[in-house]
Amino acid sequence: MNHVIGGKFKLRRKIGSGSFGELYLGVILQSKEEVAVKLVCIRL
Repeated sequence: MNHVIGGKFKLRRKIGSGSFGELYLGVILQSKEEVAVKLVCIRL
């Protein structure tokens, strides 16, 4: 996976999901620190 979110986080791989969204292992582009990124689907 090679997606950049908000110009700040690069997603690496999916690590989980639930009823409110999906959780990914990500990296902060500026500092290279690993973080968890939660993507939530918003339905209008």
